[in-house]
Amino acid sequence: MEPAIKPVASATRSNVIGVLATEGTLSADRYRTLATAHSDGITIVHRIGHGLAMDVELGQETSPATRQKLRDHARAFVSRGADVVVLGCTHYSFLAAALHEMADGSLVVIDPVDAVARQAVRVATERGLENGTAQRAYLSTDPKRRPRRMQALLGSELTVEAT
Repeated sequence: MEPAIKPVASATRSNVIGVLATEGTLSADRYRTLATAHSDGITIVHRIGHGLAMDVELGQETSPATRQKLRDHARAFVSRGADVVVLGCTHYSFLAAALHEMADGSLVVIDPVDAVARQAVRVATERGLENGTAQRAYLSTDPKRRPRRMQALLGSELTVEAT
């Protein structure tokens, strides 16, 4: 969330921003400290994206149920005066356009995925892992179905090993 809160706080015109994140993210001490540090004069509307990450993993990001969840979140943000929303889960990147659409274009949706990727490269470089290629990828969910879903989402082939 760190690379996301700062630009959202500076992008708002209404001084009300939204954060759509997982319960774990929103309840973390690190997030609360970060939000406090960058919210001087800004109201933050927090929304827990119950089930949204799983919807993406299951390929249901365009389902009526998922769209209704996004519509509900968009309405809640707009009704509280938010004009900018940041996504607090990398799964939510696949829902950004739909969230914007559900708000009839009245919300700017900030997807921090590029900033997260830059941070991952920075950390890898600091640890001497900067060769740019992953040696292994670990999937913690269903090893038979999830790799196919990840390939579809990422548009690339994955090599999967079961251990």
